[in-house]
Amino acid sequence: ELFYDLVFVAAVVVLSHSYSVSPTASDLIWLVLVFVLIWMTWLQTSLLFNVQRSQRLTMRLLVLTQMLLLVIAAVSASDGTYRHSEYVGPILGLILMILSAMQWKAEHDEPELRSYTRPRMAGNTVAAVLLVSTPLWGDSSYVIGWCLAIAAVLVPLLRPDPLAGDRR
Repeated sequence: ELFYDLVFVAAVVVLSHSYSVSPTASDLIWLVLVFVLIWMTWLQTSLLFNVQRSQRLTMRLLVLTQMLLLVIAAVSASDGTYRHSEYVGPILGLILMILSAMQWKAEHDEPELRSYTRPRMAGNTVAAVLLVSTPLWGDSSYVIGWCLAIAAVLVPLLRPDPLAGDRR
């Protein structure tokens, strides 16, 4: 768990450093959007591990893949909006699809998690499709797609927790 959290800390440090090198308004918007998606990924993964009792090899491999892609996304995003930005959306979309796979695996192993995982899987899948398609939208239109993707991830998180009071 500590290594997992350190990967997210490293991603934030890389993004913070890139803004200190290029403190423009467009870079700030870019980095805030990337940071929000990375933070929501960390939040959902951490919450999933808190409600899931068993974590088998498949889940650990999915987490390892997610961590590797997060590092690649942060490094690519740190170059700013004009370099590598066509890769960051699809990479973050793939990260969210891996998160959906983790949620599906948790539900498969523990069917009582269905009410918890299904809305999150749906939101992550919609967001992933939006993020993967943003390179087709043009240089500045990505902001609209990314904001919609953030909303798709955020809406299921705002619903009351269906497991509240049932698990620790």
